[in-house]
Amino acid sequence: MQSSNRRSKTIVDLVDAVTYADETSSGDTKLLFRHTLTPVEGGTQVTHRLEISGPSAAEVGPELGPQISGDFDTSMAKLFEQARVLANGG
Repeated sequence: MQSSNRRSKTIVDLVDAVTYADETSSGDTKLLFRHTLTPVEGGTQVTHRLEISGPSAAEVGPELGPQISGDFDTSMAKLFEQARVLANGG
């Protein structure tokens, strides 16, 4: 059975070592995920931003936003650990 709730994901911004952004569309709702890298003393600061837009954004945003972004910390910690291992020759 095919879902009527089709999703598409598109990279909308990509600058090496600066930013990555992708947009996911589902019906009339768009989710823009932006990850920005900023050099800081001793490393890199990563900022994550989620923007929800579309006619139903005001309705679905308060519930959907926390559900989606709730695991950002865990996901990013795993990603950073893998990056550290690769940076150290692993």
